[in-house]
Parts: sequence; structure tokens; C-alpha cells
Amino acid sequence: MATCVRAEDLLAAILSSTEDGLLSFTLDGIVQSWSRGAEFLYGYREAEIVSQPLARLLQSNDPRKFDGLLHAAIRGEFPQCENAERLRKDGSSIFLAVSRTPIRNEHGDIVGFVETAKTRAPSAIETFDDGHLREILEQMPMVLWTRICTCRLHLALAQDSAT
Repeated sequence: MATCVRAEDLLAAILSSTEDGLLSFTLDGIVQSWSRGAEFLYGYREAEIVSQPLARLLQSNDPRKFDGLLHAAIRGEFPQCENAERLRKDGSSIFLAVSRTPIRNEHGDIVGFVETAKTRAPSAIETFDDGHLREILEQMPMVLWTRICTCRLHLALAQDSAT
């Protein structure tokens, strides 16, 4: 005989058993729900973070970027997945693959978002410190280099004006 499970009980079971960080937040960026996976990833217990601004989890330079992403999402532009560096309760950084899905009311209006976060290893580019490389390259007058916004390093040998 099949057991009938209430939708609320099923959702509660999903939230409590997933290893992914699941959270929901309002259009104002206030956390409304928090899974055990989110607790593991970020270090905050549900009671510590629910009703708090999502900005607690953002790097200091990320709130404007997050606001831009939030406004784009409200317009219906949802990135499949983005790589994000977030802050844990202890102040350490964590690299995550993050996706957002809108929560809609009965009229179809967006009233918030569900965010799913999974851990990932930081790429070499994200951990790259070009300070030492800059020192080396500044000693080489025939090298022209730039670091473009996608964090790819481009090196080009300068043409000798005598040739």
C-alpha cells in the first residue's frame, strides 16, 4: 500500500536531506529559509540567518554585483549557473556554483528566489596573484603584458623598432 505524503512534509524532507545549500530570499535580499546543506556550507544555523540580509554571505565588493544580478533576475534573465565566492560565518571564503530560481505568487509575480549552492574548487585564475609576475615582467623591457577582465593573462613581445 502506497503511503500518501503531504507536499509540505515532502519539501521539509528534501530541505533537511540535501547536501546542496538551499535557501530562499525575498526581493529585498532577506533570507527566508535555510537548509541543512546551507548550514554545512556557510556555517550559520537556520536560527542565525533566517530574517537576516543575504549580504552577510557576500564578499565586500559583491553587493553591487548581487544587486545587478537580482534586478536582472526580476526582469527574467536567469543565468544557468554562476561561480561565486561567498563568506562563511567564520570569515573564510568558499567557492560555489550558484543558481537561482524565481518564486512566484498566485498571480505569477516574482516574490523571491530559491538559491542552490554547490561547492567547487577555486580555479587557478581565481587564486592567481599577479604581484610576483608583475615584478618579473617589469624587469623585461621587451615584454608588453595586460590582464584583461576575464582574468586571462596576455603576453606579447614588443617589436624592436630597429628591425
